[in-house]
Formats: sequence, structure tokens, C-alpha cells
Amino acid sequence: MTDRYEELLLPEQRDRIVEKVISALKSKGQLPAKTINDFRDVFRAGKPIPGFNNDPLRAINPLLKQHMLERLDIDPDLEQLIVGVWADTEPQLRTAVKERIETPDARIYESDDIDEDFLDAQVRLLADKHGEYEEDDILLMAKVCYAHAKSQASSYRESTEAAAPAQVAPSDPDAVEKSLKELLVALRYLPATLPIWRESVPNFVESVNAVITRKDEELLRVRGLTDELNRIQSAYATELSFFRHGAEEWDTLKLAMLLADANGIDKSGRIMAGLENSFQTYRKITGRANTLSEERERREKRHDLEVTIEGMLNEIDEFSHTAAVDSEPIAEPAGENQQQAQSEAASELRKELDALR
Repeated sequence: MTDRYEELLLPEQRDRIVEKVISALKSKGQLPAKTINDFRDVFRAGKPIPGFNNDPLRAINPLLKQHMLERLDIDPDLEQLIVGVWADTEPQLRTAVKERIETPDARIYESDDIDEDFLDAQVRLLADKHGEYEEDDILLMAKVCYAHAKSQASSYRESTEAAAPAQVAPSDPDAVEKSLKELLVALRYLPATLPIWRESVPNFVESVNAVITRKDEELLRVRGLTDELNRIQSAYATELSFFRHGAEEWDTLKLAMLLADANGIDKSGRIMAGLENSFQTYRKITGRANTLSEERERREKRHDLEVTIEGMLNEIDEFSHTAAVDSEPIAEPAGENQQQAQSEAASELRKELDALR
């Protein structure tokens, strides 16, 4: 993923977007009461703005902006809230971008990764047509519309799959393997004159090939998440020991697979990135400051970060505990030899099906 898609808000547009959101918050009647209350709740839950404990949104704009930018570094939910409000204040841009981004072709949204080539092409076209907007703002709106379209496509796919009768539990590989063998036996006894050999079976073989390819890609991405966990466990061993005193080291392979299964690989990667960013910031303010006033400020920042880091680690450790007590072995992502073996097994399955056609 390239730099401009790593984060929702680009560094060069944060000030401008935050200022527009603050202006909307201060403008009576521009935003729903629920949205305004959501912002109040976010600020009340964190470091207070001096003199504005009861209503943080009454703080003067520069002070509110400074506080909001500081919170952005440690609170990803605030970024989502800010971008959502900004998008609502730009209805014309949203309509223009939505028409280009929300394509009816659901295949665009099947991958966990953002289709950067597709978005880049649409952003360039929109920038040429709508010169009154900054290209970075068009890109941000494209991210918003893309996420919305992807969510809708996912919900539709899940509802469609839920409506179909499930014959085999996806978590039971032995039952799946048994069903495949039974299918091959059944196919061997079907007459060669049936249309199934020229329609359904070739389509099934093509689908099997696509699934095998997709699973190989998933295994490679799980390996990347495993490497990220190993790197964090090594690079921040001191911090992990401080926060997880007496806890065992993570079984990173099993933990990566459980995280990916529960949250998706992309979201798990963002969780790891957020944890690492918090550790980096915490490491910078761990030592004692030069003055008492600076130390007091540093203590507050440390406390806020400690709450954030502890919450992240508790969530990760729940999965880690599951990995530790799970008696079922989890296959390691395929290495070169394993991938070759898997490829040979897949080839055998295809040969069996081809032989029956």
C-alpha cells in the first residue's frame, strides 16, 4: 500500500480539514445534535481542555484545534468522526465522487486491500473536471465513498451467503475433505452424456482454481502479519514486559491467524501499526523531563498513552490466550516446499475433475 493510502487523513491536509470541522461544530444548526454530542463525549473521555471541562466545544477555535490534532495521534476513532463530519459538509463533492467510485461491479470490493489503481484513475478524472477542489480532498472523499461502497457490497454478499443453505461447516476441514472425496466418487458414476460435464463441472474447476489462488495469497499475507508481530515483540520487548508483566511471549503465528480471522488482515495490520506508533511515542516520553512543569505535562501524556496501550494489549492478549489453550494445530503459512506440495495437491484435484469431464 502506498503512502497516500496508509492513512485516512494525509499530514498536509489535517489542519485544513480539522479547521473546517471545528467551524461546522461552532455553526448553529449545521450538524445534528447527535454528532455534536459524539464530539463532546470524545473530548470528555480524554485529556480535559483547561477551563472547558463541562463543554469542551466552547473552547476558542485555536485551542480546540490544538487539542483535536493532539488527540488524532492516539485516537483512530476521532479521525473517523472528523472525516465523516467533513464529508457531510461537502455534499456537492460527495455526490460527484460517489458517481465515479460506487461502481455496480462488486468485484472491485472483494479484496481486503484498497484498489489503488482504480481510485487513482478516478481521482485524476475528478481533479481535471472539478478544479475548484484540492486533489487531496477529492482523494479523501474517494476513500470515504469507497469504504461505504465496500461495506454495502460486503453486507449484500453476507446476506446472500446467509440465505443459501450451508452443507458443511467452514471450520470443519475434515468434513470438507470427506465431502470432496464423496463428490469425486459421485461424479465418476454420472453418465458422460449429461450436460453437467460441459457446464457445471468446468465452472466448478475454474472456481476451485480461483479459491486456491486466493488462499495462497491469504497465507502470504498472514505471514506478513506474523513478521510484524515478531518485529514488535522484539523491538519493544522492554515496553511489553512493563505492560504485560509475567505474561508469556506471543505465539505469533497462531496469534496472527486468529487476529486475521476475527478482524481481517487489513484491520489487524492497522491495529499493529497503531500499537507500534503508541510504543514509539511512549518511549520518547518515558524519561524524566528537565523541569517540573514539563514533567507534569509528560505524566499526563504518559497516562493517556498507557490507557490506550493497555487497551490494545488486553484485546490482543485475549486472542493470544485463545491461541495458547487451543488444542487444534494451526498450519504454518506455506514455505517454498509447502507451497509446492499444496500446488501438487491442487493439481491432482484438477486432474481428477478433468478426467471425469
